Amino acid sequence: MKNIPTLIGIAGGSGTGKSTLVFTLLDRYPDKFAVVHLDDYFQKRERIPVVDNMTNWDHPDAIRWDELVRDLTTLRSGRSTEVLTKSERLNPEYRDKGKKLITITPKPMILVEGFLTLWHPKVRALLTTSIYLETKDEQLRLGRRATHRQQFRAKPKEGYDDDAYVKKILLPMHEQFLYPTKQCAGRILDVTGMTPDEVADRVEQFLTLDK
Repeated sequence: MKNIPTLIGIAGGSGTGKSTLVFTLLDRYPDKFAVVHLDDYFQKRERIPVVDNMTNWDHPDAIRWDELVRDLTTLRSGRSTEVLTKSERLNPEYRDKGKKLITITPKPMILVEGFLTLWHPKVRALLTTSIYLETKDEQLRLGRRATHRQQFRAKPKEGYDDDAYVKKILLPMHEQFLYPTKQCAGRILDVTGMTPDEVADRVEQFLTLDK
């Protein structure tokens, strides 16, 4: 009988270091970890809610939850699944060529990374444990988000105002939908002042204790 992979949710606000954490762990233990990104399950733009003529990527309705649940169930059963990804690590040419089809092969631990990973009850039910990253330094968090967008995300539409998006959409959506999910986390880690390696070290400790 195959061993059932351990699914681990990695949640938290934009700029808290979720992607950095999962890839630090993947670099350390490539035979132990696989990664699923919530960002790879966004709806097509025309199906996403709009606020003040801006696409609301931070609303739960922006996610294809049924497909995420299907793929996590497949991985948990020990079978591979295919995903169109825009991950900067797995698809570094995304900005120029768009999403790339990859195969995710089950590993002993599968990291499910995304800001709303803990929002949907069917996703939570598939997780063995979860970690919510937070930081008290909101300016640093938003600065990291802005830098990440400039480096890795698709080029914004003409006229896009990121400051307006943060004020009118991101922060209100985090208050309404993200922050309440913290109570669903198995562990909460304040990463304020921590280096990426220190965060990964602490998470390794958590996963050892949570076995």
